[in-house]
Amino acid sequence: LSFNLLNAITYEEAKNLEKNQGVLKALSQYKQLAKQKDINSMLRLAKIYANGEGIKRNLNLSYKYF
Repeated sequence: LSFNLLNAITYEEAKNLEKNQGVLKALSQYKQLAKQKDINSMLRLAKIYANGEGIKRNLNLSYKYF
């Protein structure tokens, strides 16, 4: 458990990664945070998939995160 906490990322870190390196670099971090029920990350993923930002548009995945 403590190992996971040491490697834990925050939404702000994922957002900064997206800003600096692009959405594809941040996607896995948003997904990790969404699994932990981070609302901001879930909403961001929903928008990424709905708009096809840097990836193929996928409304099914978008709905999953909304």
